[in-house]
Amino acid sequence: MSIFKRHPFPIAAYFKQSLVLTFALTPKVLADMLPPPLQLDTFEDRYAFVAVAMVQTEALRPKGLPAWMGNNFFLAGYRIFVRYTNNQGKNLRGLYILESQTDRRAYSFGVFHFLPYKEWYLTFSLAGFGSVEEQKLTPFLTTFTLTKNVDTP
Repeated sequence: MSIFKRHPFPIAAYFKQSLVLTFALTPKVLADMLPPPLQLDTFEDRYAFVAVAMVQTEALRPKGLPAWMGNNFFLAGYRIFVRYTNNQGKNLRGLYILESQTDRRAYSFGVFHFLPYKEWYLTFSLAGFGSVEEQKLTPFLTTFTLTKNVDTP
């Protein structure tokens, strides 16, 4: 496994409570919410899926530190089940993050950007970038490879 598929350092946390609700909807309800090249992951082309995950996290910290040094917070996340074919032709499945919300300010701005992906893509577009390739390095880190539009100064 590539080191980039793991968090750069081990993390310890306790999920005190977790509830995930997954809903099956007609694909047309969710299709316009995805940026290209993502596609809906459907069942028999009749159902697409969206999930709402709610997690009460306790003592999130780098592994090895005592629990009292960790952070406690509630996180709600909204995800669409998607498929993606990478440049090597490999078909991948994943979750497209619509939005995340938390009750801790430290996890809602700064280095912890829980903005809806539409906001990121709009920002890239307004800055003159055309194609965007996204790679999820860890659960907490996504990289974007941007290509400048030729006709943009």
